[in-house]
This record gives sequence, structure tokens and C-alpha cells, in this order.
Amino acid sequence: MDSIESSVSASEPNDAGSSIPARRAAPWLLSEYDESNWKVSDTEDQEITEIIDFDYRLAKGVSLIEEPSLYNTVKQYAWFIRDSRLSKIDTAAAHYASVRKQLAIARYLYSVGKKSYRYLQKSDIETLIKRSVYGTDGVLQASTELESYFASLYDADLADLPLGIDLPVARNSQCIDATELMRRCGLPDGAKRLPRVAAVSAVMAERSGLRVSERTKRAIPAPKVATRQSIQRWLDAIDFTYIMGRFADCEVPLFRPFPNGVIATANSLGVRSKFTPVPPPRLVFRLVEQSARWISEHGPKVIDLLSRLQTLEDNPAARKRSSAAILVAWMSFPVSVRENMGMSKGVGSFPREAVKMVVAACWVVIATFSARRYEEVLDLRAGDLRGSDTEGWWLLCTITKPKRAREWIPVPIVVARAVELMRQLARVEEEPNEQNLFVWQMPAVLGTSSEMSFDLRKGLNIFAHIAGAKFSDPTQRVAWHWQPRQFRRFFAVLYFYRFEGADIAVLSYFLRHLDIETTRGYVTRDPEAAKIWREVEREYVGKLADSISSGDREVGGAMGDRLKKITRLIKDRLAKNLFVSGETVSASLMKVMERGLVITPKPWVTCTAPRTHNAARKANC
Repeated sequence: MDSIESSVSASEPNDAGSSIPARRAAPWLLSEYDESNWKVSDTEDQEITEIIDFDYRLAKGVSLIEEPSLYNTVKQYAWFIRDSRLSKIDTAAAHYASVRKQLAIARYLYSVGKKSYRYLQKSDIETLIKRSVYGTDGVLQASTELESYFASLYDADLADLPLGIDLPVARNSQCIDATELMRRCGLPDGAKRLPRVAAVSAVMAERSGLRVSERTKRAIPAPKVATRQSIQRWLDAIDFTYIMGRFADCEVPLFRPFPNGVIATANSLGVRSKFTPVPPPRLVFRLVEQSARWISEHGPKVIDLLSRLQTLEDNPAARKRSSAAILVAWMSFPVSVRENMGMSKGVGSFPREAVKMVVAACWVVIATFSARRYEEVLDLRAGDLRGSDTEGWWLLCTITKPKRAREWIPVPIVVARAVELMRQLARVEEEPNEQNLFVWQMPAVLGTSSEMSFDLRKGLNIFAHIAGAKFSDPTQRVAWHWQPRQFRRFFAVLYFYRFEGADIAVLSYFLRHLDIETTRGYVTRDPEAAKIWREVEREYVGKLADSISSGDREVGGAMGDRLKKITRLIKDRLAKNLFVSGETVSASLMKVMERGLVITPKPWVTCTAPRTHNAARKANC
């Protein structure tokens, strides 16, 4: 949520009046206002929903809905946080996350004996600020309360608790019943998913002889300091309860919680967010090139194998025939691919693993050439592709920021091939079709025919390893960690760097119909993508200026001669001051190029012209 303090002034008069409608209704609220469970949706798309449950545990045996004043304030917060006069929240996910924070704040108030927001004191604000530094666990004190619960049962420290302690056991299993444990401790149900709470529960379960998964079997982690943005969201939630008092008919704080501003307070406490690292361009080329190969060469083999397995029933004889078909398909793949895939679970697991690789390749290509976010690509439907190889292809994408919308964007042939491959995998037969593109079914003969999906956040590095795009520095074997959000930058990187000596024959073929300027215009309409584009463009101009000033790049033509002359003049001027360095010359040349030139990479040349209409027309860049 953007800081509320910038959305409305504290001295603004209440233009909404004091009367509150008897019944509140809004397009995003798909339930009655008085219900304790709200189903809320995105402002622009009522199909995207979340459930907000106000039946929230404040303490052992006490629910929020049993405390009228706190309940009324939290519910009105949930209402006014969607008011466009006060907030920019317009999605169900952001709405849900914001209300969850307010629920935790209400629980804190109840825990210190305050059953109304009007009793909030400055000391409470200071405590909440300190707790918000450690996120939800800090505000709820969930892991601390869980440890205290165990210690109080046996009057001993956590490390000294006896074996075989009494823990609730889930029905029909030998695992801990985390939901029941939260109830016993008086914690909200959602607290069981907090990392430290899960770790404490796992430690206790292991000491009691219960089954513990390898994922949760680990030491209790130390509390982790939240980022500034995360802390700001907590402080925004507190601050908003005061701001909405001019509109709401509920009890709110009697003073402005953060007179110096939410942002300044958060910046003094949290850690800086880590910027997503940028993959080396050549590694990007390798991954995208290999993704294109999987789509064009390996994908059809996988689809053919699945088609043959689909005709077989799930019985011993059919399974024997399927094993033979799988082995033949497995041997048809290049040795390098087979070696990288490994198949530690046996060749029988090949169809599932191969499908995952095909899905990863399709996602990489679509994300790269649409510049869309992770969840926006996953939201694609089977009927979202239109066009032809001769007239061009268009993809109907969901755009979630700055405002949710569905928009047709131009895409190259390789994206069309990726969508068509995913349609075959999902067995789409009708047109148009609203079936999710990234959900598919495996043949029954493999033991399951239920719908399947693939978490790219976990599988992307596996695919990169199989595709031979794992190491950023092959000589030192430094593994690169791929993340879905890095792909937002790929389109700009490809545009500026794809002809800098990279061997991307397959990709170049697929890009032959790409109208780069049309796509560039689309990408830069998205503020975040536009920022990425400018950063990469500036980086490219800097590398170009560096190579020209050092003499590593041979430039020609009228503009090339002019740039070489400017470089000599810069060196002569610096020499008069007895100070000449490659970095200084390069930086000075870069300023000249940014200020007065348009630079356009072409397959055969980097075209450069003065930043005027006549010059650009003459250069025909």
C-alpha cells in the first residue's frame, strides 16, 4: 500500500458527513457488509477474489467478533481501505494482506487490555513499531507465545522439555495438528505458517516422536529484520485508523500516530530491499536460446509421447508398453540433455520431468518477449492468442499494474509457438477457450490424471541447469540463481545486446517478424518496464561509449567519424589539465551521446543519428 499520508491531509475536513449508510455495498464486496466473512474481489475483475475472515482469534477462547468496538473499527478499516479518496488499494490480494495486518494490531490491543482503538497510547505505538521490525511474528509475538506455552506446561525451558510431551495429533496421521495447537495457545490459525512458529512446532513434534517433514526439520531460525517497505505497510495500517476517523463511525486513535511521517519512521528501522540481480547478457541469451530449442525441437517429442500414453489404460500390460515408449522417447533426446536431467528416480519419471521442462521453456519465452510479471503470464488462457506468421501475432495479457486491465500486445513467432505448445499440453480442443494455459493433465497410465501445474519459482533453476545456463562464470563454476522477476528485464537486454556477438541462431529465426518499435512502444507504457528499459538503454550507451573511447570498437560513417572526433577533443581537453583516464573519457563521451543522439541496434549495424526528426529520417534508423 502506498503511504496514506501522501493520499490525504490530516487537516482535511470531513466532506463525507457524519451519516453512515445503513447498508454498505460496493462492486468489490461480494458479501453483505454485516457478515463476519467477506468475499472481496479486484476492482477491475470480480473473478479474482479473496476471503477475509473477521472471526479472528484474539486470545484463547476469544474472537474479534465478540469485541464490538475492536470489531467495528477493523471492519470499517476493511471498508475504507478500498475508498479511492484514501487509498490506492484495488486488488483482492492487497486488500486481504492489509486487513490481516489490522487484525494483528487489534489482537495486540486486546493483549494489553485495550478493547478500543481510542485507548491507544504513544507507548503502544512505540511497542508496535518495535514489533513490526520483525514482521507478523513480531507483532503477534506468535513464536514467543508458543515457546512460553510449552515451557508453562512443564515449568522448564524449551531446550529442557522432556520427551513425549503432549501434542495434538492430526487425524489419520502421525503428524502434529498445527491448527489445534494454535487454538490451545490462543494464536490465530494463520500463525502456524510463520517460519519460526513452524520451526518451534517441528522441534516439539520431533521430541514427541511424531512425524516431521524434511522441509520443517531444521533449527529454530533467529528473528529476521523486515525491509523498510514491509515495516511501512504495518505503520500505514496504524496510521490509516486515525485518518479514516473523519469518515467512519467507529472508535479510532485520538492522535496522529506518526507526526514525522510513516516513511521516515520506517526508513529509520528496516533494512533496504535487495535489488534483483541482473543476469549477464550472454547467460540470458543461452537460457532463451535453449528455451526456443525446447519449444521447437524437444516439445513436439514430449507431446507425441503423451499422446501415445494417453491411449493406454492403467493396467499392467499397458504400463509395460508405456515403459517401452518412454525409453524410446528418452533415447531420442541429445546426450547432453539426458545427462543434465539425470533421472535419479528412473526413466519412468521422464514424462513428468520432460513436461516440466517444456512448461519452463514456454514460460521463459512468453515472459521474455511480453515483459509481463510472473503471475500475469500464469494468468494466460488458451484463447488469448490471435494472428498468423505472415501478419503477426498478438497476445491478450493481464496487466496488474499500475491498473488491472486486459490488453492485446504484439509478440514474435516464438511466443506463438510457446502458446500453441502449451495448448497441446493442456489438450485444448475448442476455440475460444478460457482454460488456464499453465494447467495440464498427465496420462492415467502414469498413475494420475488429475490437473497438474508447475511452480516456476522452484523449477526455474532446474531448467536452467538442464539447458546449460546454470553458471555465470563457467571457468569458476559460479552458479547463477534465476528468479522469475529477472525476466522483466530480458526484453530490453535482448533488444540492445542480441547482436553483440551472441550465437542465437534459433532465436534470430523466430524474431524475424518482430516489429521492435511497436513492441518497444508497448513495453514503455508500463511504468516499471519503462524504468527497466531506460536503465538497460543507458547501460548499453555506456558500454558503447567505453568501447569507442578505448578504440576496441571500430565505428564508421558520418556519425562514427563525428564520435571519434569528439573522443579526440575530450582527450585533448583533459590532457591540458594533465588528467586523462579511460573512465573519464568514456563518461564524457556517454554524456554527449545521451544528450544528442538516438542509438538503434540493428542486425547488421548499430545505427546512430542526431536527436532531430530530419536527421533520424535521413539516417533511416
